[in-house]
Amino acid sequence: MSEDVIAGTARTLLRSRLNGVLSTLSVEMGGWPFGSLAPYVLDHQGTPHVLISQLAEHTRNLLADPRVSLLARAVSHGGDAQAVGRVTVLARAEPAAVGETFRRRFIRYLPEAQQYLGMGDFSFYRLNVERVRYIGGFGAIHWIGKDAFMLDMDTARLEDAETGAVAHMNADHGEAMRQYCRSMHSLECASPRMLGIDPEGFDLDTEHGRLRFQFPRRVAEPGELRRVLVDMART
Repeated sequence: MSEDVIAGTARTLLRSRLNGVLSTLSVEMGGWPFGSLAPYVLDHQGTPHVLISQLAEHTRNLLADPRVSLLARAVSHGGDAQAVGRVTVLARAEPAAVGETFRRRFIRYLPEAQQYLGMGDFSFYRLNVERVRYIGGFGAIHWIGKDAFMLDMDTARLEDAETGAVAHMNADHGEAMRQYCRSMHSLECASPRMLGIDPEGFDLDTEHGRLRFQFPRRVAEPGELRRVLVDMART
């Protein structure tokens, strides 16, 4: 596989999960690796963002040394856990002044974030990707450079349109979303709800869990998004 294909597979896995292990360098323990559970959401270009308390141990650590890693793994339905895909993102963390559009995106994926944001001591941090390690199973082991992993495209117009497009799909196109579930996941979903859209696909919340849907091609404009969603509903 080409590096572009491998990077796309790694991004898809990372986008399909919401929780990872955030590892920082412990201040308390003189640099020992310190892992903690961290819900995260990717932006359109592939940068993970976390919402963390200023009182948390990992926040203290990354403020002292911004080098972190984020591990996410595919769902394992029994069997050998090491046979499923996983991604480790090596990154440098920095405070992120996110706009209202991304704030809404984050809350759609992680509704509990609304409560945390009201507490006053939680802040967004961006994990600026340096390198990525992707393991797709035994023998499928790859390093991915930053430039290959991050989407090199202008996503501004799609980002601006996302909130409205998601609201429109949820209000008016329930049957289309049920058809996506049937045709792409072979599942009957009674009341799917769209969570977010990015240049490579979208996510639905269903009674079967969160489902990821990949576009047949990358999308950068609202008009392209509409055409792709219509085409996918017809398959």
